[in-house]
Amino acid sequence: MASLELFLSGEGIKLKNSSFFNISETGAFIRTTDILPVGTKVRLKFTVLVDDFESIEGIGEVVRVVETGGPEEPGMGVVFISITEDSRETLSRLFVKATERDPDEEEVILTD
Repeated sequence: MASLELFLSGEGIKLKNSSFFNISETGAFIRTTDILPVGTKVRLKFTVLVDDFESIEGIGEVVRVVETGGPEEPGMGVVFISITEDSRETLSRLFVKATERDPDEEEVILTD
């Protein structure tokens, strides 16, 4: 689980029981019951594990919300509007690493 801090209007809001359900180079879905309205701008700071723990920092905007009580996990989709160059590089390395295949891993082809 990534540690997550969201800042709204300069005041720190630490989301309780929040975690990333889905993260990409362009945004993230944050699993939480502390939902912010669509259009809310947030300052993001969280850590990911690539080779070591590294921070991702930038500005995001809430573009999607899933309210509690429905069939889906509650939370909000945040698009990264602006992230630091170091953060962008870290996210790129994270996804390259996730798609690398172990050379000792045996390839299995499934057929009908």
